[in-house]
Amino acid sequence: MSISILKGSITILGKTVRSDERVIIHRFRNYIIEALEDTELDIAMANESDIQPVDVEDPYKLRNTLAVEIVSSGLRKIIVIGDTDSGKTSFTTLLLNTAISAGLKPCIIDGDIGQANVGPPGFISLGIPENQVLWNTEIPAYIMRFVGDIRPQNYIYLIPRELRWLAEKAESLGCNMVVIDTDGWVKDSVAIRYKHHLIEVVEPDALVVIGSKLSRYFKKYEKIGVKVYEVPEPRVKRARNREERRLLRSMRYRDFLADAPLRKIEMNSILVTGHPLFHGYPVDTSSLTDLIDGRVIYVSQLMDELHVYGSIKTYNGEEIAKRLGATKVKIYQPGFERNIYCGVGSLGGSDYPCIVEKLSFEDNTVVIRTRYQDRIDVLKLSLIKLRDDYTEEFIEV
Repeated sequence: MSISILKGSITILGKTVRSDERVIIHRFRNYIIEALEDTELDIAMANESDIQPVDVEDPYKLRNTLAVEIVSSGLRKIIVIGDTDSGKTSFTTLLLNTAISAGLKPCIIDGDIGQANVGPPGFISLGIPENQVLWNTEIPAYIMRFVGDIRPQNYIYLIPRELRWLAEKAESLGCNMVVIDTDGWVKDSVAIRYKHHLIEVVEPDALVVIGSKLSRYFKKYEKIGVKVYEVPEPRVKRARNREERRLLRSMRYRDFLADAPLRKIEMNSILVTGHPLFHGYPVDTSSLTDLIDGRVIYVSQLMDELHVYGSIKTYNGEEIAKRLGATKVKIYQPGFERNIYCGVGSLGGSDYPCIVEKLSFEDNTVVIRTRYQDRIDVLKLSLIKLRDDYTEEFIEV
């Protein structure tokens, strides 16, 4: 939907839009629009766009009031917690826009690796808004840190540490309010314990919890001086199905990777991590010629696992176990690495997304596609492959 303001002004999530300005409503978004004065709009609608009157019981005015209260309180580090499709990210946008209106320099840390808005999926990103926005995808990513998955469950220690590191970076950059948007994993006991761990690591000044059912698990932090705000959920929510979420991630991958040039890197000069081939120690391939039928290019051993890269037909598992103590053998055929999603960057700095094109163990090089052209110290591989349409598939190791 396209909305042009012919006369008057409106507000959307704390962003003011005036006469002769226009806003575009993305197909996956919905907003409450409030006129600030007598206003005339020119609206162009397409596909399944729709206009509805606001539910009289919708607490949007209360959410606006809470945003003003939080911004005016001087709180510097705020974590927002909520279920999937609860309006959590919209409230972070409202907070940012309200802070900008108040003359502050707010920053956002997007900690939702599955439905990332500031950076690409699989990243935790620090964004610094230059102006008020309708959607956090409009905020440029200032620093990105690669996690390598869209599921937080296996990274419950890494993610809080990265959030804290980025919060400290934001404060060093002069941000006087840091809003941390978290993932929507809250529906089981492990998820709640994870959020507790996250709070204890990041040490926020305030928590914003969407929904009364969820907020009761976090009220206890008021005992140590953390302000806890309970924000009601919107009455009308735009719930996305699995396919829409997949398409949204595809869009974000494309934003950062489409038309990325090739770059060749010497593997001996960087740290390569994230895949078992690089977690073990290298094994002399000549010692396995009588045990493996085929062309062995590279072998690494990780405890009792043998990871073999090459054109392999068969192998003698019993003899491998006797000679090397490896009871598990994993074969990777040449080309398996193509389109693996990855991150590159410098030590202690920002990561940037990439896609693996080719691993060459013969000359110890890796070819990737990335827009990042600065110094590379680390190449972080994920267990995600991106298809030509930038949708995901997960690989097994």
